[in-house]
Amino acid sequence: MSTSTRSKKFENHPVRIVAASFFILLLELALIRFIPSEIKAISYFTNLLVFAAFFGLGLGCILWRKNLPAWLLPTGLMLLAGFVFFSRGITVYETDGAVHYWLQGQDTRFRPFLQIPLWATAISAFAFSAIPFVTMGWRLAREMQLHPRLPGYGYDLLGSLAGTLFFAAASWLGCPPWVLILVTACAWGLIFHADSATRLLHLFPGLVFLFSLIAPYSWKWSPYYFIQYNVDARAITIWVNSSFHQEAVNFSITEPPHKDNAQVIKEKFGLPYKIYAEHHQGRYPKKVLILGAGSGNDVNIALMQGAEHVTAVEIDPTIVDIGRKHNPLKPYQDPRVRVVVDDGRHFLRTTKDKFDVIVFGTLDSQTLLSGYANIRLDNYIYTVESFRDAREALVEGGMVFTYYSVFKEWFVHRVYKTVAMAFPGELRAHIFKDNYLFNLVIVAAKNAPKFTSHPSDDKVTQSARFSSDNWPYIYMEEPTISPLYMTVLGFIAFAILLVFILLRRLEPSRSLHSDFFFLGVGFTLMQSAAIVRLALVFGTTWIVSAIVFSTMLLTVFVGNIIVSRRPHWKTSWAWGGLLLTLLVNYYFPVQSLLELSFVTQLFAVFGLIGLPVLFAGLNFSRLFGREAEVGAPLGMNLIGAMAGGAFEYLSMVYGMRSMWLLLIGVYAIAWLCHVYRIQSQRVMS
Repeated sequence: MSTSTRSKKFENHPVRIVAASFFILLLELALIRFIPSEIKAISYFTNLLVFAAFFGLGLGCILWRKNLPAWLLPTGLMLLAGFVFFSRGITVYETDGAVHYWLQGQDTRFRPFLQIPLWATAISAFAFSAIPFVTMGWRLAREMQLHPRLPGYGYDLLGSLAGTLFFAAASWLGCPPWVLILVTACAWGLIFHADSATRLLHLFPGLVFLFSLIAPYSWKWSPYYFIQYNVDARAITIWVNSSFHQEAVNFSITEPPHKDNAQVIKEKFGLPYKIYAEHHQGRYPKKVLILGAGSGNDVNIALMQGAEHVTAVEIDPTIVDIGRKHNPLKPYQDPRVRVVVDDGRHFLRTTKDKFDVIVFGTLDSQTLLSGYANIRLDNYIYTVESFRDAREALVEGGMVFTYYSVFKEWFVHRVYKTVAMAFPGELRAHIFKDNYLFNLVIVAAKNAPKFTSHPSDDKVTQSARFSSDNWPYIYMEEPTISPLYMTVLGFIAFAILLVFILLRRLEPSRSLHSDFFFLGVGFTLMQSAAIVRLALVFGTTWIVSAIVFSTMLLTVFVGNIIVSRRPHWKTSWAWGGLLLTLLVNYYFPVQSLLELSFVTQLFAVFGLIGLPVLFAGLNFSRLFGREAEVGAPLGMNLIGAMAGGAFEYLSMVYGMRSMWLLLIGVYAIAWLCHVYRIQSQRVMS
């Protein structure tokens, strides 16, 4: 069978919807991993890449009647590849003192030829990333238009679910995201274009991304980061997402000046054990827990100080693997060491062991929890509730040591006050003059003899703000949306306004589909809220995020099947159920879930998260099934999804719990818009 014959055979087949949705998800998630790995600053703005994908897809859906050129997708990928390549040599500098980023200093692996503000980098990443998705959204709408609404939407959901699962598996196997970009470009050309020239045109930009093979050091991809590492006789040096992350020193080295440097580091890391011995009659701790064990520095120090049992917790399995293979002192092979790959907060909450010393290593993450949430991986480690969990895991007289690299006075006060809320009157701060590895150690004790806070420290930090599970933004000076974020959000608001104007010009006599817009706002907000809530219960790991995405898509798919089989039922009960379950989420005490067994937690989480997702899916499918055309309602839903991500920034002001109230308001507006549109249609008819 010839290629053209096969193409005609599948020309109107619903498998093309599945393929389009599959590769849309694959490209979106690949860019979320790839761009921050090359452009350091975007590690803190990965949700912008989600905004870009939604904006491009929504715009493409709205333009589905137009004839977009075949070269738009490969051109967009070429522009994006060029932007990433040249941005490797750009030094991004911080312009907002209200948010703490690790952008100080230049990356010496490249020669910076230009300095640009952080907001300009973020907006550029948004603009270039959106271009390829315009064609993809246009194609998706055209394919779905060939089929009845609900079956077509079902195939769309299946493709998205398959793309999410495939990407999760690829990430687990360490597949570089630029490989997925190449696969997407080639597959898109083969599936949706028949002529050889256009297919080759799609292949070329995919191959351009192979420039990522060129890196200064050995590299691997973990589920969280692009990791580069260098091994020599002195140390293992590790960079993540183009930033220095950690260094595992060879403490047995005898050649100067490395020997002297190793001794300085040994003393720095050994401070906790010295302080512990001073308050325990010269006795050193026997049972030590290290959170953020990395490649083994802290573990080596604990063993050198005579620890008999060391539990090393590290969230990134690839960093553990590097430490296991290359750390010259082989700490992870020592029989006294137990390695646990887990989120530190989750381990603290679930462990039954008690420890003499708990060390919070340099856990300062350089990426967000996911592309759908404005929470960094380590945010829930540094909350009052987390330090209370640590206190529970200590024996009487046990001590907690928190390392940190800080460059702002308010940030020192933030960390101190947060620990003080869990250890009132039982903590002290040690500040180092040098910033190597870390420059701050907060020491806290659980009823240790004669260990009390310095009154001057307590007085200085008395009015400082602390970090909690409801407001976990430890890197923000105050509960506000900083000017930097406002600049970026203003750009996004302007882009949304342009879409509304475009839709009105294209279809002046038709509805703006505001109900679909607000349904999109609500779904993204709910997805973010679900990720954050489940992260508190099950840990902030990539597995949790993958399960959330997949389960939500599967739940919406089930809702679509229900509506397909019962197309004439009234939606009032689903709207009521949605608003009621959101209200329950607002009042539900999340901490009570932590006392339940794992199986009970699963059922409880399904009720809290699954039911509102199901009700939202039922409402969307019921509305979507009535539409004569796919483009405008689906496009506005996707633009709304982008707006929902922007609304999530309000949690920086009002806290995470307030998002459930915002969701109630958003879905109430969606319902009112739907009622108004139905009544208007009746009047016109």
